[in-house]
Parts: sequence; C-alpha cells; structure tokens
Amino acid sequence: MTWAENVHSGPASCVLNAPVSSPHPSLKAFSMVRSKTLISIFILLATGLHALPVVLDRGVQQITWPFLMWSMYKDSRPAGPITGWKTRVTARTASGKTEVVNTDLVGLSGSTIGRMFVQPWGKGDSTAARRLLLRLNRGRAEPFVQLQMVRENYLVSDTGLVRSDPPVLTYQLSSHGPR
Repeated sequence: MTWAENVHSGPASCVLNAPVSSPHPSLKAFSMVRSKTLISIFILLATGLHALPVVLDRGVQQITWPFLMWSMYKDSRPAGPITGWKTRVTARTASGKTEVVNTDLVGLSGSTIGRMFVQPWGKGDSTAARRLLLRLNRGRAEPFVQLQMVRENYLVSDTGLVRSDPPVLTYQLSSHGPR
C-alpha cells in the first residue's frame, strides 16, 4: 500500500498521525545530557561566584559582586529607643450615641484618614477635625456633633516600656466654624 492509498483508505489513515521518530535517537539523548551538563555547570559557577568576595575579602566593603550590597540594610539605624502610638477617634451625636471612627464609617483607608484628618488635628489644625466631622455627617439622619481623639504614646528602650498619654483632643461642632 502506498502513501496515497493509505490517505484514502479510511481508519487506516491514523498512521499518518503517529509520532515521527528521530533518525538517530542517540543524538537526542546526547543533546539532553549535554544541555543538562551545561546548566549544572552554570549553576555551580553562579554559586561559586557568590563565595568569591568572601575569599577575596581585603578588609574593605564588598563591591566585587554587585548584589552583595544588600538593600535591606540601606536604611539601617543604630540601636536606640523605638517609639509608637495608638490613636482612637470617637464621634458622638447630640443624643449621646458614640461610635468609633473607622474606615467603614469614613469610607477611606486608615492611612488616608491619618494623613488627611488625624495627623493634622493632632498637630493643632482644628479644620481637619471639622472636615472629618462634615464628612462623617454626609447623609446621616442623626449627625455627629463632637469628635474626640485619645492617643497613647509608647517608648521601648533597653530599660523597658514607657507609656504616656497626651491630652485628649475634643472638637465640638458649632455654627461659628472652626476653632
């Protein structure tokens, strides 16, 4: 049966879809072994080059291999006290109902609330508190009339933890504008 007869003979035509074998299977195996060997040599060479600056260390900063200058150390600071703080802002309605001001209530992310309202208000800008209160009151049936900010400052050092409480900041909504 010739190739042309095989094409038109029906089910026997599936022979055409059979995989074609390489004329020299040993060449394919040799090529795979060679590529694996080259990859392994490259990996060993790259790993060995990492040790080169350690071996050649002359007491100076390691600049022989570029990525040994770890970026995680670029902003390092000497040991010292660590400061932190917690801030809690609450809003009160005229009837006395109190709610914690959070991302769901304001509709902004925590960092945005801090940058736009809490930090300026903490530094003495009462217009930031007024803007926050006006934003909170949009579309509310019972508007808030007062905001209160309570802060806790922490200082961690070798001797221990110190907590301090700065004065509580209160903003009362008035018809006269910001105070």
